[in-house]
Formats: sequence, C-alpha cells, structure tokens
Amino acid sequence: MNQFTPKIAWKNFHGKKKLYSVVSKNNKTEHRIWNPYHSKLAAALFNGLEIFPFKSDSKILYYEKLQSSTLNHLNDIVKISGKIYAVKNSFDVIKSKTNITYIEPKNFDITNNIFQKENFDIIYFDIMDNHDLQTKILNYQHILKNLGFLILIINYSNPVEISKSKQSLSSSWDVKSTKEKQKIFQRMGIPLNSDELEKLNSLKFVELSTVWKDNITLDNNSTMNDFSFKNQINSILNNEKLSFQFIQEVNLSDFFKNMKLIIIQKIT
Repeated sequence: MNQFTPKIAWKNFHGKKKLYSVVSKNNKTEHRIWNPYHSKLAAALFNGLEIFPFKSDSKILYYEKLQSSTLNHLNDIVKISGKIYAVKNSFDVIKSKTNITYIEPKNFDITNNIFQKENFDIIYFDIMDNHDLQTKILNYQHILKNLGFLILIINYSNPVEISKSKQSLSSSWDVKSTKEKQKIFQRMGIPLNSDELEKLNSLKFVELSTVWKDNITLDNNSTMNDFSFKNQINSILNNEKLSFQFIQEVNLSDFFKNMKLIIIQKIT
C-alpha cells in the first residue's frame, strides 16, 4: 500500500496497530488517524484489504448514505491532479480547500453532465444494501476507466427482508430439532445453559421473547441474503454486458455489523 500512497502509514501505538494519513500543513507534519469504527474503508484495511487503488491523481466517484470519515481520508490522499465527485448528503461539507466537487442527491444520476465528461479510476459506493446490484453496476460501468476499480459496501442483512422473513421462519423453526436450534444460537455467539435450552425447545416460535425472535430472524436473514449477494456477484462477473473480475471480499463485521466490502476491477 505505501508504494502507491506514501501519505498512508501504519504505526504501533502502545502495542496497538493504528493507521494514519501523513499530511504536511504549514511546514509541519500532521498524523490524522483512521478509525475503523468510523470509516468502512479503514475497517477494510484493518481486516486485510490487499488492493488499495487510491492515489494522489485518482479521479473518484463517491457515494455514501450515512456520514463517515472516509471522505475526509480520501481528501487527504487526492491532490491537485486528482478529483473526487461526491454526493452532498445530510452531513457537513468539508469546508477547507479541497479537490471535492459536491453533487446534490437529486442530480446523482447517470444522465448528469459530469458523468458524460469524466471517466473515473475508482467508483466507491457505500450503498448499504444488495438490492439489484447488477443494474446499479451496469448503469455506471461505462464511466469507469479500463482497469478501474469498483468498490461496493454491502449490508447483507436487509431490514425490509428481516420483517418479511418472520412469517415463513415461524413454521420452519417449530419443526427443528434441539441440536439444530442450539447450533443457530451458537452461530450467533449466544451460549445457552440447560434451562434456557429446555425452554427454547418447549416453546413455539410465536411464544419466544421478542429478543430471541429478532436474533433468530436476523441470523436466518443474514444467511439468506449472504447467499443472494454472492449469487448476484457471480452473475455480474459472468454477465457478457459487464467486464469485471473479482478482486477481494472483506468482512467488516468486526467494526460494522453485517457489512462487507467488495472490490472488483473493470477489464478490457
């Protein structure tokens, strides 16, 4: 990573690994920390992201639904020869002199004149869900340079699908064996003592506490959506209209629950 971005550095701080932007300001060097709990890109680096394509001259199309520190970090990297086009969301605009052009959400559309004039090295979409990924990628692939990177942040547990799955889950849960039920709770990291396991086995799904029902539903939905998500990625890679190769999948759950970062590259 440092070969391409000398402004990013790992340091050991009292035995803990920390990531910094190294910024020169008024003839002084500042170290700006990347907090993996505040930035999904930072979380990906902490969790083993191997390809970091952001450079000082990168042209980046950037979209995220919720505020994070990621855009600030990219602003430290991209300089005069580069450019970031970012959707102007509900959070504060970076007020210092930057290479960021803000786009109103209503204008963040493929028909925008900006997208007719620019080709991007990187498209970064923190889209939060995996609904209709193929259409999203198909809409934007033509503005991505050859060998450019598409980075997707996915929430593979969709809240809408969670609510829809409860009804169908109830009947399937009631016929599961004690071992099957216990295995699900173990997978969620919730150990059950003998009394809790006996209670769990004696009750039907509708009789369980709200907390238990929500956890069971979340586990079921996460597994279902993870499978759907992978199928969509495979369809994208095999689609004749799309020219992408898979680079890496990074699980961000240590810092952002049910989140993954996917990086794919456009190939000629």
